[in-house]
Amino acid sequence: MIESSREQTEQQQPLNNKLDIAARRTGNLFFETVSVDTQGIPGWGWTSQADYWIFLIPDQEIIVVHPGKLRSLVWQHQTLLAERTVPNKNYKTLGVPVPLADIRKVAYQIQKLYLAGL
Repeated sequence: MIESSREQTEQQQPLNNKLDIAARRTGNLFFETVSVDTQGIPGWGWTSQADYWIFLIPDQEIIVVHPGKLRSLVWQHQTLLAERTVPNKNYKTLGVPVPLADIRKVAYQIQKLYLAGL
């Protein structure tokens, strides 16, 4: 997942943008719980202070979520969500795959992408 952030201005609320290339194939978004396992750095899923998370699933949809709602969903379903490990150079990132169907239920906004044939 690729992440970018935008700081707050007077007219804007803080956002975190996430690009999840695997989500279309897997049907899940990756919710990062530990960023760097060797240093115990918490993942963006618990530490982000954004007012909104915007997930882009290429060639499929954009989902806007209030972080508290997605965190609550992850917390409520923690026994059902199997933790996954993503290897990086010299450390691992941990997180849980959250079904897109569940995220859509708590989404603030969903925009389907119709890019076929462009």
